[in-house]
Amino acid sequence: MFSFFTILNWLFPTSLEQVTPKQIKNKTMEVAVWDTYVKKKDGNTMHFDIIAPTSIKDVTIIYQYGKLYLKEKKQEGQLISSKECRFCYIEKATEAMQTSIN
Repeated sequence: MFSFFTILNWLFPTSLEQVTPKQIKNKTMEVAVWDTYVKKKDGNTMHFDIIAPTSIKDVTIIYQYGKLYLKEKKQEGQLISSKECRFCYIEKATEAMQTSIN
């Protein structure tokens, strides 16, 4: 299951806007996956992937999406940088991703 911010990240890399099904159909369904490991407040390691449009190259934007996810998980303030988050690969959006978006 993909979080709300991940879906909006894919659709609108610089803002959190509402979208219509027509806008979604017109988007290319290819995404970049950023492998992310963050030390949690309790000292354990948390692993998650940040799914982003392939057009986003600015890691600051990628990290911002990671920070939004950490906030959702009550882990705000934890360090996220190139040590914790790296580009991993590009893939076509799965049916689950597409369903979550629609």
